Amino acid sequence: MHRNPIPFESIKEKTHFYFLRHGESEGNRKRMIQGHVDLPLTSLGRDHARSAGLYFQEKGLDAILSSPLSRALETAEIVAGHNNVDAGNIIRRDALKELDTGIFSGLTFDEIQSQYPEEWNSFQHHSWEAVPSAERLHQLMERGFSVWNEMIELANRGNRRILSVSHGGLIQWIYKLSFSDRWENWLPVIRTGNCGIYHLAVTPVPGDESTQGPGYYSEWVRINHLPY
Repeated sequence: MHRNPIPFESIKEKTHFYFLRHGESEGNRKRMIQGHVDLPLTSLGRDHARSAGLYFQEKGLDAILSSPLSRALETAEIVAGHNNVDAGNIIRRDALKELDTGIFSGLTFDEIQSQYPEEWNSFQHHSWEAVPSAERLHQLMERGFSVWNEMIELANRGNRRILSVSHGGLIQWIYKLSFSDRWENWLPVIRTGNCGIYHLAVTPVPGDESTQGPGYYSEWVRINHLPY
């Protein structure tokens, strides 16, 4: 039987892992492919983040990690403000950045179709693997695993409710990797709305002769839940 390489079985107490996409950014408003282009939240995006902050206020958060890109970090700071977490304690990680979108970065959808019609057509069938200079699947999976590993380390230091604020392109791989590491392409593409929330609850169970070690139950409680 194939075993998922994410070490959920090391968790000693029930733990809640949350993932949050940033609120609406200036790039989203302009229908732009942003990638690593650093653009701030819009006023609507800040409203999205405040709604997310109130949602998590009811849950309670022990630790917050964030992409350093401003649209994610500002979202994380707003959420932290609603949850008695000092903004200075937000853990900033490059691993949580959006995927590098290569030659499409900083262009609107209309501009891409005009400037790169062949690449755009190929993108429709093969996603980012078809875009020159874009980050490749194996690189995204490596980043996704590093995020999971750090969050599990935080759980094993007593943090029971852990939030990572990131981007739609990466969050879908964090989600997919919870099922398997045997992905060969982007399909199916899983889209996440602005401030879409994902919630995985992991409960440890004792081992027995059949499992030959400790095990766990995991449940995706929320997938792309919009708090507004």
